[in-house]
Amino acid sequence: MRNKTQSPFASALVVADNEGVAAIDRTALHGLGIRHVRVVSSGELAAKLLAKQATAGITFKNDLPPFDIVICNATLEDMRGTEFLGIIRKHPRLAALPVVLASANATRTDVLDGVRAGCSGFLLRPYTTTAFEEQLQLAAKALPGTYLSGKMQQGQQAIDTNDFDKALDQLHTVVEIARPRAQVLYESGMDLLAVGDYDGAIGAFNKAVRLNVLYAEAYVGLSRAWRGKGDVKQSQKYMRMAAEAYARLEQFAESRAVFQQLVKERPDMSNPLTGTATFLLKQGNYTAAARAFAEGHRVDPESDLTTQISRACHFTDKPEATAKALCLALEREGEKDLAERVFRRILTEPTPRGDAAPNSMLARFPRLNELVSVARYTFRLYRDAKLADDVA
Repeated sequence: MRNKTQSPFASALVVADNEGVAAIDRTALHGLGIRHVRVVSSGELAAKLLAKQATAGITFKNDLPPFDIVICNATLEDMRGTEFLGIIRKHPRLAALPVVLASANATRTDVLDGVRAGCSGFLLRPYTTTAFEEQLQLAAKALPGTYLSGKMQQGQQAIDTNDFDKALDQLHTVVEIARPRAQVLYESGMDLLAVGDYDGAIGAFNKAVRLNVLYAEAYVGLSRAWRGKGDVKQSQKYMRMAAEAYARLEQFAESRAVFQQLVKERPDMSNPLTGTATFLLKQGNYTAAARAFAEGHRVDPESDLTTQISRACHFTDKPEATAKALCLALEREGEKDLAERVFRRILTEPTPRGDAAPNSMLARFPRLNELVSVARYTFRLYRDAKLADDVA
């Protein structure tokens, strides 16, 4: 008789739109010693349960402990599994939660999409007990290292007790180890993807994400520690680095929250979300770019967002197609008014403004108008970079 393997997980959430599939997953989890299992069919409900858990650290009815792994079917009643992953990965406390995707009809593209969305493992149905166990072990290996997590915890405790020198020492260790290791793991994941080693790529990418989240949080801690020591300049430096790190992780709400604190003290500081949005736009990641532009606009609602978007599109290979794709992405993200405003300003024919406007120098020479616009934009980038250097 086969002995049950002791699972590193205590409680699981199964997200599946089919009762038979959910029953199989529940049985497999029980077989590995995970007694606490809850099943839901909706990605939206699952995301709300996990967000509530992450925010409050609560337990659910019947003394069910917080879920520490999710088995998610590739198709749900209200969305795809990759969309569900996209929702929960926006929450910083759910970035490290292991999620195993399962599918009966997965193609190579499906697996790649799952990897990019941040899954911790990928199961092909019907699966064997051994295959199921292997994916859970892979998910467990992707969890953050105990050494760096311990350093992070010690740093936070030192801040709470006003031992700022100790906090700086612990948190600098996290940054110095986590950041270069995350880059190495990312490059390793790309290499593994190229040769079709999906399990290896999943493990590498997930470890890289966990480490990136750790050092983003470490920057926040470093900012607090320097402020405790009375060095406002250093505190502002690390606050901006935290905002940039969160933006790179596409955790735009967190980036906005951090930057809003900074901009109260330094109104002249450039918005890291706008720069990240421009970078994502060039990559063709319109959904993430739309979220970044929208969050950046919430920081500074008085800024001319349509001009920023117009210039960002100008630096892509196909400006008009990029602008259209971005408007559609803004609408999908619930920013319908913003999408319509951008569309009217950028993609529709301008309305003449009386006799004076067409006679102006820039109106009669549209190419000159474009060059002046780019020159002004370039100058502002230089000015913002210099301001950032001054803070550093």
